[in-house]
Amino acid sequence: MPSVMFRCMSPCRLRGTTGRRTAPLLALSLLLGGCAATETTSGSDPLAPALSAYYAGDHDSAREQAERVARRTSGEDRHSAEYVAGLASYRAGRNATATRWLTQAMAAEDPELVARARATLGLLHLEDGDPHTAAQELASAAIGLHGDEQARAMSAARRARRAAGLAAGSDPTRSGPSGEYTLQIGAFSSLARAESAQRTAAVSARSAGLGQPHVTKHTDRHNARLFLVQVGSFPTRDAAAAARNRHGLSRWMVAQGRQGDG
Repeated sequence: MPSVMFRCMSPCRLRGTTGRRTAPLLALSLLLGGCAATETTSGSDPLAPALSAYYAGDHDSAREQAERVARRTSGEDRHSAEYVAGLASYRAGRNATATRWLTQAMAAEDPELVARARATLGLLHLEDGDPHTAAQELASAAIGLHGDEQARAMSAARRARRAAGLAAGSDPTRSGPSGEYTLQIGAFSSLARAESAQRTAAVSARSAGLGQPHVTKHTDRHNARLFLVQVGSFPTRDAAAAARNRHGLSRWMVAQGRQGDG
């Protein structure tokens, strides 16, 4: 279960105001605010079975349904399905799977979808004992959210800052403990997919002067194995974030280096 829970202040919705399909706001609000489902889904929506299962509390079924949609669709439909699969995985306690799907969802073009995925990754970091990274991701996500969602993300970021021992007014994206940090391009359960992401990111990484991305095997505290695609080495979190922002690599995450198993 999520470590950070807040009271829901407004009804949840499924569609953005632009009319294009976005990832469900409902799911993120359930994590940040605990509100109940207030809308139904269209039978023509390929995500309808996954969302119905999610509303019913059957998160494993929701994850399986969303994963199937993600594998047979492309573009923003795929990224929406990845987002729902990540949220359902998180609610089911499958944190490694959640991290993988949410990281992939952050490749979406929809900035709100990216912000929601980033906020949920922030909650995952907090639950996994890394409140500093959680504060950074939640604060960054809040910039791309609106209204009550933004307020909830900012409240979660404040709680994460307190857990990290940071001052109430500090900016977690600009300060942090000394150590080794890197930019994480993605996290994958398959070595083949990690190597594919590594090849795709190589041009951007080299043009930014960051060198060649590498794949590192990592086992999390739930004993789940992931292959992390990372690039660069920085002495501080601030330096890593500055490099990411300078080169327009906002979808890459700042992470602690040396996360591999050896």
